Amino acid sequence: MLRLLNLIEKFHDVFLSAKITTNDAFQIASLSSAAQEDFFSEYFEDWQSNPNFSPKNLENQLKRYRCDLRKAPFDTGDKTLLPEARACSNCIYNSAYLQTLFPELSKDS
Repeated sequence: MLRLLNLIEKFHDVFLSAKITTNDAFQIASLSSAAQEDFFSEYFEDWQSNPNFSPKNLENQLKRYRCDLRKAPFDTGDKTLLPEARACSNCIYNSAYLQTLFPELSKDS
């Protein structure tokens, strides 16, 4: 639930108004603040003025705002890429590899 604190204020209002689900909010919270601002402007700007507002194809829309490391133009396994962070698979900023978010994918499971 702490992840929801990463939502920008605009999305807090949308979430608290029950226009998006908790899962939707988690997905949006995984974006940077700047990406959330852009995403809000493109897809949620009129949510208050439209009483029947409901986000459509949210997952597909979010794909445009995520960084897919499988399409990276560099070797994501290169440990010398950024020595402090090591390879992308071990990077603390790569939410796909955070065991606390995805315990079922942990190698210890």
